[in-house]
Amino acid sequence: MAGALETLWHNGHWVDLAVLITLAELLALATWQKLHGASLAWPSYGWNLLSGLCLMVALRLALTDGPWVLQASCLAMSGVAHVLDLRRRLRRRQART
Repeated sequence: MAGALETLWHNGHWVDLAVLITLAELLALATWQKLHGASLAWPSYGWNLLSGLCLMVALRLALTDGPWVLQASCLAMSGVAHVLDLRRRLRRRQART
């Protein structure tokens, strides 16, 4: 059992599963919004979702010895998305006060 878990960890397939679940969540939210006509305010979670996806891809690349340039690019994109998310949240908070 330990050998199978170690293999699963090192080949990165568990990260693939996490990415697929996250993309399925995005698709489900978009479908729900279209069916119900309700606005989900994409900016409220879009930047956060993008940041997390970039981190997962960077992790997948690191676990499978992917090119360091792609790893660094994914980390940088995650950071940019995170900063944009924080900026949006701070502006919204300042607008309420």
